[in-house]
Amino acid sequence: MDDQMFNRVYMLGLDFFDAVILTQSCTVGNLLTGDSKLLYLNDVGVEIINWAALIREIGV
Repeated sequence: MDDQMFNRVYMLGLDFFDAVILTQSCTVGNLLTGDSKLLYLNDVGVEIINWAALIREIGV
């Protein structure tokens, strides 16, 4: 399953490392990141959460 998802994610133009991270996050359904390439993705089947925005929201 991960191999199939990786092939679909890698076609989004991500580098290998970002594609692996995004593929693995599909298992959980969300991704907490500060990576600008990942933050601007839409409709990839994963809720992508901005780490900096989360910190501001919880007031840490």
